[in-house]
Amino acid sequence: EPLDGEEYLDIIGIMRNQAGRYECKASNDVATPDVKYVNVVVNYPPSIRKTLSSEPPVGRLGTLQCEAAAVPTPEFEWFRDDKR
Repeated sequence: EPLDGEEYLDIIGIMRNQAGRYECKASNDVATPDVKYVNVVVNYPPSIRKTLSSEPPVGRLGTLQCEAAAVPTPEFEWFRDDKR
C-alpha cells in the first residue's frame, strides 16, 4: 500500500515489525514507472523467548536450552554461580 508521495520516507520510531522490503516507484506521463526496492533491517537487543531444562538421572546427558530473538543474531554464554 502507498505510504507517502515524497522523495524521502521517514519512519519515526521504527519497530521490529516494520522491517522488510520497501518499494520506491517514480512515475510521470512520459514513460512507464521506474521501481526500485530497499530491504530494511531493524536491529534490536536479545529477548529470551524460552528456556528448557531436562531432568536426567545421574550419569546421563542433561540438556539446557535458551532460545532468544535478536538482530543481529545473539551469541549465547552459559554461567553457573557467576562462572563460565
